[in-house]
Amino acid sequence: MKGLTKCLLASAVAVATNGVQAELQLMNDSALGEVTGRAGLTIDIETKRHTGEFAYKDGGYFIMQNFSFGGNTSVEELAFSGGHGFFDNRRYEIDVAGNGSSPGDNHLGFGFSSMIDFAKFHTDSGNTDAGMLLAAGLTTGTAIDDTTGLEIDTKKTYGDGDLVIHFTHTDAWQKGGGLEAYQTTGGDDGSGGTATLDTLSYEGFRDVAWRGLDWNVSIEALGLASSDYEVGSKGLQSTSPKTTTLISNYSMNAYSGGWDISLENNGNGFGADGSEQSGIAGTGNADSKLHFDGYYEVTDLDYYIDIAGVQVTDVKLHNRRGDLGGLNRNSDDTGYTSSFGMLHFKRDMYAVKDAILKLDSGSVPNDWVDGIAWDLQWKGDIDVGAISFGDTGTSIGELYYTDMQVTNNHRWSAH
Repeated sequence: MKGLTKCLLASAVAVATNGVQAELQLMNDSALGEVTGRAGLTIDIETKRHTGEFAYKDGGYFIMQNFSFGGNTSVEELAFSGGHGFFDNRRYEIDVAGNGSSPGDNHLGFGFSSMIDFAKFHTDSGNTDAGMLLAAGLTTGTAIDDTTGLEIDTKKTYGDGDLVIHFTHTDAWQKGGGLEAYQTTGGDDGSGGTATLDTLSYEGFRDVAWRGLDWNVSIEALGLASSDYEVGSKGLQSTSPKTTTLISNYSMNAYSGGWDISLENNGNGFGADGSEQSGIAGTGNADSKLHFDGYYEVTDLDYYIDIAGVQVTDVKLHNRRGDLGGLNRNSDDTGYTSSFGMLHFKRDMYAVKDAILKLDSGSVPNDWVDGIAWDLQWKGDIDVGAISFGDTGTSIGELYYTDMQVTNNHRWSAH
């Protein structure tokens, strides 16, 4: 991160905090200068937020009513947190990769790679649990998740000048009582007893770390309103003929694994990946792209599709059946690394230039326009616990999808 400018650092902070600047204090030029250097920037964060209404107006309105984001609202999590409602225990590690001339300046945290570091922390404390030794890479020389038998994500080598934001725990032992407890009197061992760093089993630690990053998203209603709608009136779900509720009572409790955001430093050109149109230089996909990569598990999702009169409850998204690997390849490219039971997604966002064919009436064929690309991959399992019609509450059955793998590539442009 040597040579990181104040402008880049401020931009990285803005991206990483995602609207939670209220938790930070502004730094003057002198103080900001002191934190630039080769070690990168670490931000620990807790936040919660609520928006009474969001309205987008075209002719009429699209409305989102009572949106909330914060801590998991399950009985277990509320008991643990005391109901404070914060999305917390989050650490953002921000780096601008170097060229590899300094140790570790371009070899950075990625996916579940922190699990290897955590396992080594235990073994360095005298832990000899077989699963812990495997995860630390001390048994076979390769870090293995003993629960799945698959390799664990290793750190990733980034390009010179790439901006990297890696999301991990502030305290991976928080849900078991915290690191200090495991270092002294003992924390939760996962079976009703206590353990210290040298006696905690890998399975016990894995469960504690899995529950360490909890969150909830809830939306009271999404819908449409006529052009004379009074903004801020929260008029969805009323009897007014001028509003239509599409979806209501949406609530999702979930846990996260490792998340990463990276911005490539491959220049300002287009088409280097072979995407140029008809061999025309400077067209196609942008050479530099924004990448999102992450793991999560939804433990409870409920929503009502008002426009169809369908209630869906007890939905779970995970990767605990069948193929237990995520989307990352292992070290010798023979398979996928462990997803730690979580759904894995990858998203890329980038500009496209003269790459979208415009065919509306009045347009000349082969009129290529610019736009935005949004590509998505995800892999995992889906459970639907109950589906009912209307307000009967009588389910028509359950649904289970195993080893789903989806790729969706979108190109957006104005018309």
